[in-house]
Parts: sequence; C-alpha cells; structure tokens
Amino acid sequence: MHLTKVEPQANQYRYCRMEIVLGLLGDWGLIWEWEWEWGRIGGGGRCRTDWFA
Repeated sequence: MHLTKVEPQANQYRYCRMEIVLGLLGDWGLIWEWEWEWGRIGGGGRCRTDWFA
C-alpha cells in the first residue's frame, strides 16, 4: 500500500508505504517506510520492519 499527501501551498510532500512479507521461519512481517519531513517526495525516508509469529 502506498499513500501520498501533496499540499504545495503548505510545502508538504509526504508518503507512507506498507508491505506484508512472509519470513523464512513462517512468521509474518510488516515493512513500513515513511517520510514525514517537509520537502520533496523521493527524499530519504525511514524504514522499519515488525515481525509477528
């Protein structure tokens, strides 16, 4: 899932991406990457993975 928010008047260009993946041991992971900074889409974002048994 990829979400974007673009408000040029407020100089806000934001995105959030989420993906569900299957791990090697049969567990599930939620990978999410987000950029909640002021500036342009395509800049450096943050990425995090949470694993669930």
